[in-house]
Amino acid sequence: MSVEHLLKIHGKPSKEIYFDHENSGWVPPEVVKAMIPYYSTKGYGHPAITHKPGWKAYEVVHKTKELVARTIGAKSIDEIIITHSGTEANNLAILGTALANRKKMEKLLYQQ
Repeated sequence: MSVEHLLKIHGKPSKEIYFDHENSGWVPPEVVKAMIPYYSTKGYGHPAITHKPGWKAYEVVHKTKELVARTIGAKSIDEIIITHSGTEANNLAILGTALANRKKMEKLLYQQ
């Protein structure tokens, strides 16, 4: 099915606004250049799958987390969470904040 066909069925919006650039964001050329080895030879597998490409990808993720942890002074790599997108990261931060302040929030909500 073509894009033209989908637009004909659904209609073309008068204005498009993207709130999440997960699948449509621009990637700087230097980032693409740096990532080519990882996509082609070093770690192209899924890091949660138990086969050689997955293990290589896991090793890349693990080493990256170690580097980030050292750089920002984290106590361990367990403090470094890698998410799939900015939206997922934001949701994790909001949920974590809400859960950490659950008693304060309940007090505010039920005080009224």
